[in-house]
Amino acid sequence: MTAPRTEPMPTGIACGVGFVGAIVGTIIAVACRSTHDPILALIPLGAVTAATSAATTWIGGLAAAWMCWLLDSGFVVGRTAQLTFGPSAGAAALVLVIVAVMAGSAGRLYRRRRQRVSTGRLL
Repeated sequence: MTAPRTEPMPTGIACGVGFVGAIVGTIIAVACRSTHDPILALIPLGAVTAATSAATTWIGGLAAAWMCWLLDSGFVVGRTAQLTFGPSAGAAALVLVIVAVMAGSAGRLYRRRRQRVSTGRLL
């Protein structure tokens, strides 16, 4: 039996995973016609941000949120591959950063708990 993974995903790998996930999430968001309602685009992009943030360090999670925001602002809100800076882009940035911080905290607590269980220290 292998030991449970208690180390976070390296930041460099997390940036790549976040970038690929952001591309897939943006494609899904545009395919579901969320360009008319940009809040719906935050569902797949928030899921990518949460999954990446939970598995990596703070820097990797915020990098994933940044990449998701760039693609959201350029292709969902802007629709012309140019960054847009408006109320919906600002709200999307805020939501993605909050998701990254919360999922990163949850992932860190989960890894710390697994480390304590694997070493026999439960407190």
